[in-house]
Amino acid sequence: MNAPRILVRVEERVTDGIWTAQGYDLLWPASGPEDRDYRTGEPWDYEQIYQLTGWKVGRQFWDEHGRGFWLERTLAVRALHVEIRTRRNRHAVIVGGTRAALVVCSGKCRYDERFLNLISHHTPGSADEERVTPTDRDLAGARAEATTRSA
Repeated sequence: MNAPRILVRVEERVTDGIWTAQGYDLLWPASGPEDRDYRTGEPWDYEQIYQLTGWKVGRQFWDEHGRGFWLERTLAVRALHVEIRTRRNRHAVIVGGTRAALVVCSGKCRYDERFLNLISHHTPGSADEERVTPTDRDLAGARAEATTRSA
């Protein structure tokens, strides 16, 4: 799903059998609480949730339709609206086919994929013509935020 977070609705089921009945859950991804047509795809199981990269399990959720929990996108993956093209020590941040930012490293590149993902999460949804040069203080703040979020 193309969203910063998704709601996973939990549907409790019981297997057939008088003596061997067991409970299990079907997990249905939904775009949010207002999504009432969430049973159109295949249900997930907890193993599939465990194997997802770039997502973490968030808060629990309850409403009149039952219980669920939030899956939240992490900084381990880039923002969905951004493409990052890297050549040697230059990283172009592309939004809608337009270069929205250019990160240039002097000498050897100091930025790993996680830091570039952090930059992508702070990139606006569309490129504009306003030029902004980040200061060392701005970059230090972004690094501190990346360190705090990874802890």
